[in-house]
Amino acid sequence: MFQCGKCKEFESKYDYRTKCFICGNCNRKRIAEPKKSKCSCGNIYDEYTWFDPSGCSECGQSFVD
Repeated sequence: MFQCGKCKEFESKYDYRTKCFICGNCNRKRIAEPKKSKCSCGNIYDEYTWFDPSGCSECGQSFVD
């Protein structure tokens, strides 16, 4: 769970499908803004959070281990 920016409760969950955080308390939806990142193999990918994506689609290296 993550802290909601509106109600300050730790009720926000990340939705992988919609790439946003949704608060279970107040229903606030915050879209995760992607940034370009680069794997050590050279593959460039969109990073939405430190855990999405969890690994490189090119070489399979894990980003969360």
